[in-house]
Amino acid sequence: MRFFFILIIFLLNGCTSLELKNSENITYIQYQKTKKNLEISKFKFSGKISFFVEQKGFSGFINWKYNNNLSEISIYNPFNNLVSKITLNSITKAIEITPNSKTKNEIESIVYKIFGNKESIFGLNELLINYPVQLTETNSVVINFNDWVIKFKGLIKVNNTNMPHIIEIEKSPLALKVFITEWVI
Repeated sequence: MRFFFILIIFLLNGCTSLELKNSENITYIQYQKTKKNLEISKFKFSGKISFFVEQKGFSGFINWKYNNNLSEISIYNPFNNLVSKITLNSITKAIEITPNSKTKNEIESIVYKIFGNKESIFGLNELLINYPVQLTETNSVVINFNDWVIKFKGLIKVNNTNMPHIIEIEKSPLALKVFITEWVI
């Protein structure tokens, strides 16, 4: 009995030590001064997404394509059915949301609850391709900006270029997490 108790403690201790990562907190001003300035005019990524408003959650998949100042973001539910397609035009600052007709107002409301205003929505492109230089494959970086907490965790190597692996955006009572599984640049 004592052997099993000791074995469980060693197993739990071993599992928890694998989760530890170095973390660095920076301000948005520090981010602006030290961000990666990658010249990427075209990218695509896919991954998993989770979104929480207070205790209610949504999870699914995301495909994001960016080309010629135009982002096309497709969000799918866990059964791989399209929930919403969001188009962002960086030049005209236009946003187009095309979900099924029942959920259009609800999705527009959620998008504006997450980002607050158009500038914040379009700033997400910058965060994706111009991540903090402090971010490494085994390090995470937290940017504090007004009421926002933006967390970057790890990097993925894509054609000899490092790109963010996990991005979390929190602004109480909202939380958005994107776990990127594939980048194409």
